[in-house]
Amino acid sequence: MIDEIAGATKSQTKNSATIQEVLEVFRETAAESILRSDAMSQMVSTLSERSQKLEREMGRFKID
Repeated sequence: MIDEIAGATKSQTKNSATIQEVLEVFRETAAESILRSDAMSQMVSTLSERSQKLEREMGRFKID
């Protein structure tokens, strides 16, 4: 019976280590996603500013 308990403990330890590894991958992925989201937000902001500027510049060329 002690051998069964020891075997179950080893199995749980191994499973816990696997779960820890998977959680670390999730953390890394989440951190990368946040960085990419911030970069994408900055790009959208820059494109919006450029679009507004282009629209203003094009407005100068309209003929009434």
